[in-house]
Amino acid sequence: SGQVVATMAVSGDKEVVVELPEAQVNNYKAGMQADIKLWATDKTYKGSIRVINGASDQQTRTFTARIMINSPESDIKYGMAADVKLSPLNSRDGIDLPINSIYSINGKSYVWLINAKSQVEQVEVDVLSTDGNIIRVNSPTLKDGDRIVEAGANFIHSGQTVKEY
Repeated sequence: SGQVVATMAVSGDKEVVVELPEAQVNNYKAGMQADIKLWATDKTYKGSIRVINGASDQQTRTFTARIMINSPESDIKYGMAADVKLSPLNSRDGIDLPINSIYSINGKSYVWLINAKSQVEQVEVDVLSTDGNIIRVNSPTLKDGDRIVEAGANFIHSGQTVKEY
């Protein structure tokens, strides 16, 4: 009793099923675009969210979303694994940093950028969002891979040489 004895596959549209976390489900809506990459074929497809279940799974506290694959090829088989990329409604481009790396002076936010000589430079950033641990910032100066000071930002001065730990 309560055990799955059969699974039926219906021919027609191909879909990818993903689980959306309870805390983020309201950031996604039916019709949103998705990028899908199948592991087995290494091919990428476009798709869109067809439906998001209105009730969560009681064990995982996630909501099932079904993403319809646009123009699927015949080599897509039921049960194949895929990576799905969705952009939430509240997404904003930026760089995620540890919250301790930010400091404020006169209402403006800054980070210390470590240059090739291990000296620091003050860089102004615009704070986009935070979850209490990570802060998302935007700055025309910063780019992925830059080294910044994570701790003790209030005790550093411009041009100071720092040592990484």
